[in-house]
Amino acid sequence: MRGFLAIFRREFLERHRILYAALFSSLLPLVLPVFHSLSAEDTASLRGGLALVIAAAFALGLPLTLGLTAIVPRIMSRRIGFDLARPVSTSAIWFGTLAATTSLAVASAMIVGVPAWFARAKGAWVDLSTEPGARSMLVTLFVVLPGIFGLFHALAVMLRSRSARIALDALAAIVAIVGVRAAFVRLPYWTATDPWLATLIGLTCAGAVALVAGGSASVARGRTDLRAAHRALSTVLWSVFLVAVLVANAYAAWVLAATPQSLAGSPTGLWVRGAWSGPWIDLSGRARGADARFVYDTSSGRFTRVQTPDWRGPTFSRDGRRAAWIERSDRGGPFPVRTWRLDDPSARPETTRLTLEGFPSLMELSADGSRLATWEDGVLAIHDVDAQRTLMSARLDLGGREGLSGTFADPSVFRLIRSGERSIDLLEADASVRTLTLRARIEGFEKHPYVAANSDFARIAILDEASGHIAIYDGATGRRIAVLPETLADSRRPFFVADGRLCVSEKLGTDRCLRVFSSDGEALRSIPLRSGAIAIGGEVAPGQLCVAFGDTSFHYYLWLVNLDDGWQRKVDDGLRPIFLRPSSPAVGSDATKLFFAGPGDNVLVRFDPLTGERRTLIGSP
Repeated sequence: MRGFLAIFRREFLERHRILYAALFSSLLPLVLPVFHSLSAEDTASLRGGLALVIAAAFALGLPLTLGLTAIVPRIMSRRIGFDLARPVSTSAIWFGTLAATTSLAVASAMIVGVPAWFARAKGAWVDLSTEPGARSMLVTLFVVLPGIFGLFHALAVMLRSRSARIALDALAAIVAIVGVRAAFVRLPYWTATDPWLATLIGLTCAGAVALVAGGSASVARGRTDLRAAHRALSTVLWSVFLVAVLVANAYAAWVLAATPQSLAGSPTGLWVRGAWSGPWIDLSGRARGADARFVYDTSSGRFTRVQTPDWRGPTFSRDGRRAAWIERSDRGGPFPVRTWRLDDPSARPETTRLTLEGFPSLMELSADGSRLATWEDGVLAIHDVDAQRTLMSARLDLGGREGLSGTFADPSVFRLIRSGERSIDLLEADASVRTLTLRARIEGFEKHPYVAANSDFARIAILDEASGHIAIYDGATGRRIAVLPETLADSRRPFFVADGRLCVSEKLGTDRCLRVFSSDGEALRSIPLRSGAIAIGGEVAPGQLCVAFGDTSFHYYLWLVNLDDGWQRKVDDGLRPIFLRPSSPAVGSDATKLFFAGPGDNVLVRFDPLTGERRTLIGSP
């Protein structure tokens, strides 16, 4: 310890004039803004920015400069022998010099920043001193300062030793760069932000440790021989860092090897969307620190992981035999369409020749999966999935507050609803004649309307949010068929069931009811429901709707409601249907039997309300 303190004191005092330079430089952020006609706000921001730049120059420049000049010239000139002749160890020489350099860098950066902080400078410097995340990055930077010193010490040793070993250093550096890149390529930043940052911090710290350890070895083994110092440095440096690169790649592979079961306990909950028919679902959540999305078979456990951007998840054909999606990549567009034959146990996802320039806001497969409709950046297109070619495309612009939904009436005809704040357009794209036609426009709304459609868009129910009025329209012509009776409800939400009947969930105070109408608007019955939160699922049998009621603590009770006669029966405690609106799956399909269990959305259960058969798919029961 005495040797370390002696070296630290000597190195610090020899270069203490750097602190005077930092003190002089700290006046620049205070003086320079005076020579400009700036507002008080702009002056504070300029001071903060200048202080940050100057502080960073001192913090980074000192380890860089001293790494090149503090120890290596003394080894070359053998002046380090004077220290070795004293009772001072090689580790005391290395770590004393390292500590002095780091202390000077931190002290000079603080000297520059403190006057600006007292002058109430704003901007990046203040953010670094107040924001928790920014403070962590600042602390990390100061921890890495010894690594910067070690890096430039290593470069000085390698270049000045004039040894052929530098070729092996270059080869090891190339291997390390390739390995680091492979680790980050495996972890897309947009879906694996936390693992990506953990890998970055881990590799940075491992690099700093490798450089510091290598520098210490170079002094301990090299002493007055620079080539011996080079050999010791290279051996320790690359051994430590290449092991860290292998660990980083193993960690990245582990993150990406997550399965649907790894979503158990997802801190953001599960997001589930079932296919219209069949056992397949679109499943997403957080697994091993990253966003993970899967196309998952709830019956057999087959799955594939998909890297879809944002909320643009996979789409399923109505027969449940094919899935299609777009996968994001670091390379940017165009992005190929990927498909998967779900009915073939031996099939794997395929990359088609169909491409899109960006991420589509609309993707819909036809009932048999042979056609795919997409809307991206103002272009509507219909593609032949089997032939892998685009059949038609047309310009279809959307305003800032307009939405678009659609469905295939048959493999060639695609029906669309474009909803805006004051009007709704009914459109039809026909791939056989390559036309996009505006069939009707419905206007006269006071506020952005809520639109619900049946499975083939033959009937459309529109709720005017401002007035609470609900009207039924013909989906092909836009002709108004009926206006539903007005009520005093605080809120109303229409939805269609499989046989075409329209249901309206209404709430007045704490009272709830479900009104049932024919597809032509004829009132059939009103079914009183229990008070509290409500979640409406699908039809597990014709006319039998799953409805979950929640108490004040959001504990749900699952009931079956018969739409034909209003009969109700409680079937389970603690289950809530996955969100199925605005379009419902086929009657009795697997999607109607999927529920979240318990508080939150972390446990996915397959439950048949008719038989009581229950199986936990994701999470602990």
